[in-house]
Amino acid sequence: MIAVRVATLDDTDAVTAVLQASYPVLMRPAYPPAMLEPALALMTRANPALLASGTFFVALDETGTIAGCGGWTAGRPGPDPAPSDAATGHVRQFAVHPDRLRHGIGRALIERTIDDSRSAGMKRLSCYSSLVAVEFYASAGFIVVGPETVMLMPGVPIGAMVMELAL
Repeated sequence: MIAVRVATLDDTDAVTAVLQASYPVLMRPAYPPAMLEPALALMTRANPALLASGTFFVALDETGTIAGCGGWTAGRPGPDPAPSDAATGHVRQFAVHPDRLRHGIGRALIERTIDDSRSAGMKRLSCYSSLVAVEFYASAGFIVVGPETVMLMPGVPIGAMVMELAL
């Protein structure tokens, strides 16, 4: 049984632990080390603004342990979080602990994200999918828009695939 709930700042350490376990292992096959290593330093920390947003979730496994995280915001990811338009939500920081893959945790999180964003009036969801997560988002109905290089900060690019879902 998987429970999904709204994340809080009290979840900072557990979310960071999931990100640090997940991203280095799961992303390594798709990215060269020179690109991945500096990106991981930025991507594997819980984002306090996301944790406090009310639209970011954690998934607890049958033992009550946080095994995944993810959610959405109206603001775009990156240094300019202004909404791209009033009808588009943005998928944010999805991860599942590698030991808990294929147990429905990611599916529970994406379904909660879709339902929550739709209830908030969003008409579409956009995401910057890692190159290894394209199949996951496609299984939830997202379509590929095209590749993009995301600048995590000056000098730290990461390749992504822009994907969208009409709600």
